[in-house]
Amino acid sequence: QARFNWSGTARLGLAPLPGFAAYGIAGYGGEQVDITVTDLATGATFDADDSMDGIIYGLGARYMVGRDIGIRAEYRHREASGAYDPEQFMIGATVGF
Repeated sequence: QARFNWSGTARLGLAPLPGFAAYGIAGYGGEQVDITVTDLATGATFDADDSMDGIIYGLGARYMVGRDIGIRAEYRHREASGAYDPEQFMIGATVGF
């Protein structure tokens, strides 16, 4: 169970059409998780916490609907300790002021 996560990413891409941009994502992030471990031989369990961090990479696209309003979609993958490599697909809106 995740307690909190953090990340820092950068985007680099191209804008081949007016209002549209496609980009790659690269960065680093981590997550503090609570885990429960069970000893299969004895059945005993204990709780622990761990920090799992690693590189983040992915792809995204943004389309500006108007001058200050846009929509975007991103796929992100984080390489974290091999046993826990979360993937995210995010959809959002951008609003400029």
